[in-house]
Amino acid sequence: MKKLLLSACFGALLLAGCSGKVEKPKEEPVEKEAVQEQETEEVVTFENIDAGSKATVEKLVKKYNTMVEFMKQDEEEPIEIASMSEPLTNELTVEDNGFSQTLLDADVLGYDGHYVINSKYDAEKRITGYSLKAEGLNMLSEEGDDLVEVFTAIAALIEVLGLNIDLYEAESDKALDEDFGTHTYTDGDYTISMNFEDFLAGEISVDYNLTK
Repeated sequence: MKKLLLSACFGALLLAGCSGKVEKPKEEPVEKEAVQEQETEEVVTFENIDAGSKATVEKLVKKYNTMVEFMKQDEEEPIEIASMSEPLTNELTVEDNGFSQTLLDADVLGYDGHYVINSKYDAEKRITGYSLKAEGLNMLSEEGDDLVEVFTAIAALIEVLGLNIDLYEAESDKALDEDFGTHTYTDGDYTISMNFEDFLAGEISVDYNLTK
């Protein structure tokens, strides 16, 4: 009898051991797949964008930098602002509807303000426009030199895009008169949107969006 009980207990232990082995949770492959997907995520550089768009942006950068040099050398009223880096080699940033690329990331010379100029692309890496965003501007400065640099950069983009500078000046005056809100107008192949909602907090943004 005792021998039978020992045999029964030994059998039960074997069954329990087998049962535990079968029920041992397996490692889920989902996390591993997610890591692999993240590791193989596409890195997009300027060399990967549409050839026509690449040529367009390169030309804009060259024209912008030429205008910067002209303004520095003006004998009557020289203005010094930052130039864009050449050649463009930095990676593009993934956005909700495509990509963006930093063309200029600069501090306002001698002041606390900062501004960034980006080119914008759709999901097919074709140029869709440009943007300028500024922050940290000193609105209480009597000289207003930090504002001069940012507004000069905005106007420089208007010029190199072949748009009407007089129309821009008139429309920007309207934007500042409209309780510092958002103002949009069309000029040629571009829709220009000026956002002055946080103007008094030292922030300005302007988008130059292609309509075609």
